[in-house]
Formats: sequence, structure tokens, C-alpha cells
Amino acid sequence: MQIIPPGGSRIEVTTRDGAPALIAPQPARGLSEIGLTLFLGFWLCGWFLGFSSVLSQILAGKAAAFHYVWLGGWTVAGAFVSWIFVTALRSPVPAELILNPGGLTYDSGRAAPKFERNMSRNPWSALKRRRWNFSSAELRSLALRETADGNRLTIDRKAERVDLLPNASEVEREWVYKLLRERYPN
Repeated sequence: MQIIPPGGSRIEVTTRDGAPALIAPQPARGLSEIGLTLFLGFWLCGWFLGFSSVLSQILAGKAAAFHYVWLGGWTVAGAFVSWIFVTALRSPVPAELILNPGGLTYDSGRAAPKFERNMSRNPWSALKRRRWNFSSAELRSLALRETADGNRLTIDRKAERVDLLPNASEVEREWVYKLLRERYPN
């Protein structure tokens, strides 16, 4: 059976270890993400100047007690911003569905961080890369759920509801749902 994505789809069909695999690219970085990453880089340059200035005063013995407290807080802030900066620079990894004969393997990939004003979802959850192996019995819970934000393709595993391809279009998720229902008809 040849697998052909719908017209205009960004999903690529390939094989992994002899099994068909659907590769769904993550959304591209927007101007706000690029601008924020540049701002963080400049901020870290200023952070380094402030850090080295106060550290040199401490090492020279010319620092007041406030400088020690300031340096501690400044170090924590610099570590946090460095982590965000490095995370923002990492390349996105596409999501992958491998249609194994006995079940489904899903790799969520890793999206570029999205910094939006109204964040209804946890923006850090997209940065975590997770992998699941679903048995054909677990695929019985496969559902295309209609929500106010559009449809969600999900599989329930114990108390966890796993969203498959959250960055795919609604048409792509509907197509994947039909494909999985045909392939795993339990």
C-alpha cells in the first residue's frame, strides 16, 4: 500500500527499518523568536561586562557587602538567560510516526521555542522531545477530538493523553487519523 499525503501537505513519507514513516516538520521560527534570540545575545554581552566588573572589585578587595549579594543574583539571572538563549539556538527536530507491523512509534521531535503574548499552552512543553511505542491494543484509544482550537489527534496511555503531530494542519491530522485507522483496525 502506497502512502500519499494530501495535497499541500508538508508531511514526508519515508521508511525506517523497513516500516513506513511519516516525517512532519516543525514550524519555522518567526521574526519575534529571531528578534528575541538576538536580544538575549546582546543582553548576555552586557551581563558579562557587569559580572566581570563586580567580580574584579571583589577580587581586588574593594567590594561592599551589596556586591556579593548582587553578584549572586546576577549569576542566577545569567545562568537562566543563557539556558533560554542556548535553547532558542537549537535546531528544531521534525516529529516522526513509524508505522510498525505490531504498533506505532511516535517521536514528538522538538519545536523551536514560541514566545507569544497569549500562551494557552506551556511554551516549554514543545521543547521536550519524547518518544512513545504504542501497541496495537493501545491504538484502540486513537481519537480525533474536536476542540475550540481545532482538532487534536490523541492516543490515551493509562492516565496520559498523548497529542500526535500537534503542529500539523487539521487536514494532515485528519489524514493521519484515517491512515492509522486503516492500518490498525482494532
